[in-house]
Amino acid sequence: MNWIPWLIVLGLTWALVDNPLQPKAWREWRRTRREAHRQKEQGKRQRKGPTRYWLEFVGSMVLFLFFFRAMVVEAYRIPSGSMERTLLIGDFLLVNKFVYGMRTPDWIGIPFTRLGFDIPYAELPPIRKPAPGDIIVFRFPQDPLVNYIKRLVAGPGQTLSIVDKRPMVDGVEFAPLPHQQFAQHQVLPADFRDVLVWPWGSGWNKDQWGPVTVPAKGMSVELNPETWRLYRDAIEQEGHALSVKADGGYQIDGQLATRYTFQQDHYFMMGDNRDRSADSRYWGFVPEDLIVGKAWIIYFSFNGDKLDEEFWQVIRWSRLLRYIE
Repeated sequence: MNWIPWLIVLGLTWALVDNPLQPKAWREWRRTRREAHRQKEQGKRQRKGPTRYWLEFVGSMVLFLFFFRAMVVEAYRIPSGSMERTLLIGDFLLVNKFVYGMRTPDWIGIPFTRLGFDIPYAELPPIRKPAPGDIIVFRFPQDPLVNYIKRLVAGPGQTLSIVDKRPMVDGVEFAPLPHQQFAQHQVLPADFRDVLVWPWGSGWNKDQWGPVTVPAKGMSVELNPETWRLYRDAIEQEGHALSVKADGGYQIDGQLATRYTFQQDHYFMMGDNRDRSADSRYWGFVPEDLIVGKAWIIYFSFNGDKLDEEFWQVIRWSRLLRYIE
């Protein structure tokens, strides 16, 4: 599959860049089109004046890039080793935002800052839903301005447990991946409690976790101490205010409640570098509205450990234009 991006690049280069391998008629047609476009743009500059022409040109390009990035494809850089050896620190990715359903921007502000505000958004129907095994970029539930990338292990309505480091989905082991790794060969026993593992107070650890059913849209749960501990964060992520009464009753948005029905699908994410990944084992589920898109292609990659060497040695040439699976 890794030859397909290269074939696309070569095909576009052949079609768009003048070269002796193109048919003469094709080259003449392209020259005619370029000349017609040049005359048209020259006419615009003369009518509008250079200042107005360039302001409109730059403004239209900025708007195009903004909406293209927001709705179709976005670039992403791997900042940590949680997905090694599948994805490496220094990989630069293109993220397909179209496959899970394009959406208009839901936030306007100053790039690379927290200065901005939410706006209403629209979303187109997805080509398909996120599926277990997909590598997904999503907004971190505890700070939606920060993007994370992990592999989807269990989807809505599926029951997940981790037994001796092995994820079990609906009682079947999640298929081992070619590049997944474990930094620690020791398996933590079931009676070892890790206070950092979510849900807090569960008594679980990263190697022995669950079982838990991932929330699905329309799934209804009875509110009791066990479900409250498991699903409280997911209910809050759906925009509700929660509280517990002195007599042990539960309130949602100030109203007494005995059950809750989820309004959207949720997902459980894990890194391929299982022992060195801050993932859903530590902070819970990812709601559907925080999913950005599916990791698609590595368009560039460099090795930060070789920055003092020649430029051509820094680039990981074998990873360029590689499909992400």
